[in-house]
Amino acid sequence: MASAPISPDIVRSIVAEVLARIQSGQVASAAGSPAARAPTQVAGQVTSSQAAAAQSSGNDGPVITDRVITLALLERLSPGTRRLTVPAAAVITPSAREFAVDAGIEILRATVANGSAAARPLVIARADCPSDLAGRAAGIPRAVPGTQQLPAAGLGAAIDAFATHVPRDGARCLLLTIRPAAAVILANRQPSLRAITGRDTTTVMAAIDACAANVVAIDPRDFSAVSLERLAVEFAKRNTGSVPAELDSAPTPCGCQGHSH
Repeated sequence: MASAPISPDIVRSIVAEVLARIQSGQVASAAGSPAARAPTQVAGQVTSSQAAAAQSSGNDGPVITDRVITLALLERLSPGTRRLTVPAAAVITPSAREFAVDAGIEILRATVANGSAAARPLVIARADCPSDLAGRAAGIPRAVPGTQQLPAAGLGAAIDAFATHVPRDGARCLLLTIRPAAAVILANRQPSLRAITGRDTTTVMAAIDACAANVVAIDPRDFSAVSLERLAVEFAKRNTGSVPAELDSAPTPCGCQGHSH
């Protein structure tokens, strides 16, 4: 039995339906793709530069704008979160970092709009420093957002804390002590630390640039509250460039057998 011929109207209707289904499928696919989903704001206000950084990196996870990332903040994330964007200078508490590792959450730091690195976290410690002198640094946390202040401790404990923060956060560390020379020697025994000292802002900044220093040990008696605040601001935001070759190379091991090191 011969089938009835297909009229042009039927062909046009079939083509129109197929095209409509194809277009509908593409729109649904695009709407469900990671690139089309905007970052979720968890707390605070998301700046345009942070949102742009998250979207340009393909990040479809939440954006937290708090300057201190705590365990409580991460525990409020939606189940299944695998990526998180935080401010470039945010301080991540140890418990929050451990939670992120255990939960498989990747923490990304936002960048400024021009693509250059934002100010690094600044960590301040006080060791063998009278309490009346430590008050001169009270204005630094207001001048440098994200500053973390460590409890007062001995030189060894402060340097150990710096050796933890620098490799983990890329932090810049400021140590207030009446024994800055001893602090520098102790800090420079740590492979990740490059410490300098000085008695005025100009000398300190020159030494930072010369050594790509990430630790500054100073006697607060040599600085006023204003000059100390200005030093901290410059230190936190300064791009010191690459580490000099002499400081970046590993020391040559001693070949002698007669004594220990």
